[in-house]
Amino acid sequence: MDIQPILNAVDIAIATAADKEFKRLRRETLKTGSHVDVVESVADSLESLAKLANSDDMPDYDNEWVALFYPAWYQPKQINIVCSVLQALRDNGAATGGVKWRDGDIFGVGDGRAHFIDFGCGSLAMQFAVAITAADSISRGRALREIRIDSYDPHPQMIRVGQNIWREFVRRMKIHHPRHPICKVFDLIQWETHAKLDALPKAMDAPRFLSAIHAVYKDTKDEVKTALESLVAKYDPVGFLFTTQANSTNWDILRSASPIREGDTYGKIPVPSPKARFDGELDALTEWRKSLCASLLDERKLQSPAGINIGIIKGFLDNDVEWWYPNPAVLLYTRKDLSEFTG
Repeated sequence: MDIQPILNAVDIAIATAADKEFKRLRRETLKTGSHVDVVESVADSLESLAKLANSDDMPDYDNEWVALFYPAWYQPKQINIVCSVLQALRDNGAATGGVKWRDGDIFGVGDGRAHFIDFGCGSLAMQFAVAITAADSISRGRALREIRIDSYDPHPQMIRVGQNIWREFVRRMKIHHPRHPICKVFDLIQWETHAKLDALPKAMDAPRFLSAIHAVYKDTKDEVKTALESLVAKYDPVGFLFTTQANSTNWDILRSASPIREGDTYGKIPVPSPKARFDGELDALTEWRKSLCASLLDERKLQSPAGINIGIIKGFLDNDVEWWYPNPAVLLYTRKDLSEFTG
């Protein structure tokens, strides 16, 4: 499968959606404020996001500015992490309890039907990764019949930005690459987002996969574990993917918050440092961020910016956006009775 059209479309979709969202927020700010207030809002949001690199604390995802800039940096990396894990399964195979997945393909479980439940979905990175993986399966000759994705996040601002990116991505692929395998996937996917956990629907009569991609923090691990335990009980998933940024503290958080342990029902599949499937820069997103940085810090507009962290704006925005991601912490579990599901 030719992956480059997908990568280009994701790049442009994020940049396009981010630009529209920035212009909307800028207009709203300028109704009662000035350019300095816009710059201050950007700096504050980037300081919040800096927590992801400097601590185990959760950023303020309810802030619209944070919801704007999060996918403009982290979305490509998270898509890449999930696609890389799933590619590792395809390349190396996956055996649990002596049962090997056919071709290591998650769509080989359930004969082309699958239900994905994504906890803490953010800007829908998992949905992009599922679509790309499904397109891979189609290009390899597998017949897919039905894909449902239910994404949950208690921060509706994050979901809304993700929806805008997804719609722009689909639009671009259908216009410019209508014969690409992923366009067939768009016709198969039924997707819905949910801001309340109890709004998630009943389990679909197909293999269910539960995921939580970079969705747990030091202060939320207990409530995340409780919520994930309720989802395991509700959906009885055949697979569970749990990730975060790797360091010794985060590994401990990930293990303590996991609702699944290796035992009679589930086996753990080792995924040591999955090789990044995508590399290089995102040109459109890089150009947008650098242009935005120059505009924000234009000395003719920015006068007397006392108390504003100008350095963080330049540090975050005036650099290249890459598909590469820091080494992630990954927990992957599958049921030991996959033979009952594998077609």
